[in-house]
Amino acid sequence: MALKLIYCILFCSSGMLNLKELCLISGKASWVAYLDVYCLNADGSLFDAALISVVAAFTHLEIPLVSVGDDGRVFTVGGNEGKTKYELVNREKRKLTLGDIPFPLTCALHKDSILADPTAEEESIIETSVTVVLDSSGRLVSIQKPGGGVTSMATIKACIGLAKERGQKLKEILTDSVEAMEVDQAE
Repeated sequence: MALKLIYCILFCSSGMLNLKELCLISGKASWVAYLDVYCLNADGSLFDAALISVVAAFTHLEIPLVSVGDDGRVFTVGGNEGKTKYELVNREKRKLTLGDIPFPLTCALHKDSILADPTAEEESIIETSVTVVLDSSGRLVSIQKPGGGVTSMATIKACIGLAKERGQKLKEILTDSVEAMEVDQAE
């Protein structure tokens, strides 16, 4: 699942992360982002929940103030906000600028039925599933159908349509939560 998450965030057409934003000193130093996703309760559509969690984490990620020492080492500057004997690499804390955000939807396919966002119990009895990832502009990022029988193009299109609806809802929820977090931090 980790490779699938990396693929959707970095290498697909979603373009959520611009790796140049992690650069501190061109050709010399950059940030490395480590992100662990821990599943506390898997009740279906685990990839969907993990990708949405990763997006939320990157939405709230702040790049701290950093300086370069005489020895060339990069270090973070604490709460001094610029009161350091070394030159600051960046002038202020900043959030990453995110591009088109990927929004996933897993659909369970069973006989002639499509079930969006199946539970673990539903996943255990289905014939196959299709995971559709669209970006925040509604463009297709990826489709994955692990095994199962042949699926018609009409069914795939129906899954994409459901993913577009879900993507709009998730985009609104993400926007609202980010705005709420910014208000909480300002107070």
